[in-house]
Amino acid sequence: MKEFPGEITQFLDELGTFASRDLPYKSEVGVLLHRAKETKDIKRFEDLIFLAKFVSRTFEVMRRIGPDAEGYDKLAAEFSENLQKATALARALMQDAPVSERERFENSYFGLEQESFRRLLGLLGDLSWVKNWLLDGKPLP
Repeated sequence: MKEFPGEITQFLDELGTFASRDLPYKSEVGVLLHRAKETKDIKRFEDLIFLAKFVSRTFEVMRRIGPDAEGYDKLAAEFSENLQKATALARALMQDAPVSERERFENSYFGLEQESFRRLLGLLGDLSWVKNWLLDGKPLP
């Protein structure tokens, strides 16, 4: 895992315990949080985790009900719109990151390949746990 200031490392460890599961994109959550703190743009991070929770839940519902279900098309449109917003927020947080880190995010999460989409959904799933953390009344570091 990437090295972060102690408060972020501790937060990520506590977040994994809070989620009661492995968070495979914990390091990337840390990168985004660290970028938000460095650029004093926590609001953008909070907007991202809100959308992450919405997108993750919407995707779960879409998978459960299937494409033939009533309302699926509306859900799919909302999913697509909010996925684009979440991606734009994450890109904005990474805008002034070191080139290697920014390129890694671009290639791993924002590409057009199916694998990038799968990883992006996984990252958003882990980010949704940060939203759950806040909803539980716990502060960000």
